[in-house]
Amino acid sequence: MPPLDLRPFQAADLPALSRICLETGDNGHDATPRASHPELLSDYFAVPYAVRQPEACLVLADAVGPCGYVVGTFDTIAWCGWFNREWLPGLRAKYRSVEPRSDACDAWLLAWLAQDAEPPPHTAAFPAHLHIDLLPRAQGGGWGRKLFSGWCDLAATHGATGVHLGVSRRNPRAVAFYERMGMTRIAEPEGAWIYGLRLGNRVG
Repeated sequence: MPPLDLRPFQAADLPALSRICLETGDNGHDATPRASHPELLSDYFAVPYAVRQPEACLVLADAVGPCGYVVGTFDTIAWCGWFNREWLPGLRAKYRSVEPRSDACDAWLLAWLAQDAEPPPHTAAFPAHLHIDLLPRAQGGGWGRKLFSGWCDLAATHGATGVHLGVSRRNPRAVAFYERMGMTRIAEPEGAWIYGLRLGNRVG
């Protein structure tokens, strides 16, 4: 495996973040064959974080280029306000005419665009949230742990006392990873589990 470098996000990384999000967007597998639109997943789950809060983004890269990232926000309430005011109207306009394919893995996200983002009830205890994605060539070497730990260090430095995230119930590998990181299940919405972690209780 070529040497990997974990570093802060750079503006030139944005296309790579979009590609990585798509290539891991089907419960950890490549969503390209089943996506309604190649940019939809990243326009919701990756790009806006890098645009609004680049200091809350870390990138994993090798000689070929970026192969993983962690993006997020240290303040979910402020994030939702910005997302609804500044980002969501553009998404609605961009995807207004997109019809989901019969086998689309992201049809649910097209439906989500009709509603504003709302801070979940556990935000008070776990104010930060994040998303991690790694391409296959970056998996298995402990880099997921390093991305997670590095991001949690950043969040704590910026005053966040806890972090939460959502995981699809159809992605057992991700579920196992976050439980190894010391996260505990705090909510069970349909099709997903929400995990939380007090930043003083991290593993590794």
